[in-house]
Amino acid sequence: MKQFLCGLSVTEDKVPVTADVNSGNLDDKTWNFDYIEKLAQTLTPEMLSEIIYVADSALVTEANLARLTIHSLKFISRLPGNFDLEKELKAKAWQKDEFTELGTFSNRKDAASYRY
Repeated sequence: MKQFLCGLSVTEDKVPVTADVNSGNLDDKTWNFDYIEKLAQTLTPEMLSEIIYVADSALVTEANLARLTIHSLKFISRLPGNFDLEKELKAKAWQKDEFTELGTFSNRKDAASYRY
């Protein structure tokens, strides 16, 4: 069977803004890189500075972090599990239990609450 990958970006209220369909052979790391470039070509630097790019751990690659830095794009992600540092930091965080509440990024009743 042929596989495909759907890429989707939404507003904080889950309203779709853009979408694309790619080959199922395209990995998430590459898709994130390409999508960051698409955002940078489409939006002004001022608009980019207002965005928080939220993605899973596939975002965290050397190339993607460099792209995010070049375009001054803020992001929320999780450190991939293949980093020893990820396990160490999670263990320390749970042990200390001194999280700072960030709150929600949406006014919706069911909005997720974040802390670090």
